[in-house]
Amino acid sequence: MELSTKAKMPILGLGTWKSPSGKVKEVVKVAIDAGYRHIDCAYVYQNESEVEDIQEKIQEKVVKLEDLFIIDLGPNQKTLYSRRTPRLREIAAKHKKSSALILIWFQIQRSVVVIPKSLTPECIVENVQVFDFKWSDKEMSAILNFNKNWRACALADQAHLVEYLFNGEY
Repeated sequence: MELSTKAKMPILGLGTWKSPSGKVKEVVKVAIDAGYRHIDCAYVYQNESEVEDIQEKIQEKVVKLEDLFIIDLGPNQKTLYSRRTPRLREIAAKHKKSSALILIWFQIQRSVVVIPKSLTPECIVENVQVFDFKWSDKEMSAILNFNKNWRACALADQAHLVEYLFNGEY
């Protein structure tokens, strides 16, 4: 995805919010090995030092620093649907994918950058294997109808700040 600055940001990234201290460094290494080049961290996550400690992968020549897109933003996440609907499970089963992968692909289809969090190496690898299927307009429409128009993380205690991220419509 091209940003307004012309920088290219991978549409799929690894989320690290609320990951336990001491686990993030290894998770980031697994993600880089799996092909992730977009890693999300932030001061409020308090794991920036673990995310930024990627020198080992650079020295192993697994990745070049200039190929990584490491963002340092607050948790600007939207949750638009319930994860427990029978329709979602039906779509997942049809495509032989997990419900999580269907939701990741849904956002990518809408050109929304996706940053799923995982501490499990198997899930990290599975999440990056999301580009190998297509679905119908009817399936896309069904998932769009899950919209609940609420945010999972609104940071309401910061709503008075000029820089507050969530004043706009979503």
